[in-house]
Amino acid sequence: IRAKISLAPAVLITLMLVIIGYGIFVLNDSAKHLAYDRELAAKAEVGGNFTKQLLTTQALLYRTVSIASMESDQTKVSGMAKAASQQIDGLTPKMEAFKTIAQGLGLDSGKIEACAADVQKFVKSAKSAAEMLDADVGTALTMMSPVDRHYMQASVSLEGLHEEITNLSEQASQDAQSAVSLASTTFLVTA
Repeated sequence: IRAKISLAPAVLITLMLVIIGYGIFVLNDSAKHLAYDRELAAKAEVGGNFTKQLLTTQALLYRTVSIASMESDQTKVSGMAKAASQQIDGLTPKMEAFKTIAQGLGLDSGKIEACAADVQKFVKSAKSAAEMLDADVGTALTMMSPVDRHYMQASVSLEGLHEEITNLSEQASQDAQSAVSLASTTFLVTA
């Protein structure tokens, strides 16, 4: 009789330990999904920030060329050209960082390389226009047409990759929500 009486609490305790273990497993799994979701969101933000920096650099170059065309102080023009060149130079390492992120996520390597090539074309043409400001503002103005064309190509390429990363992030977010919902329901049913 004693064995039969002690069997019921032992079974209940074992069942409670199984439920607690499953609950811990469910929480860890949900935490992994949420961490991956946050990681993808951060990577998507890097892509968005790089796209914005490309636009900012384009706008700065236009502003610099525009002001330089009306400025008589050559020292001021040289300073503005140098600042624009520095911002343009900053694009290459940021593109490399974005490229690494895109490769790490398994995006199409052909699209990644094409995007990097488009950004490099923009950097090269923008750098040439910025350097020409010191010598001849008129020539720098005529060089803005290829700069603009390369900017548009780079912008489209970047936006395509950024959109793919954003889609991955949104899918991961939905997966995380589904995992949490399923885990909660399963845990309650098991309990």
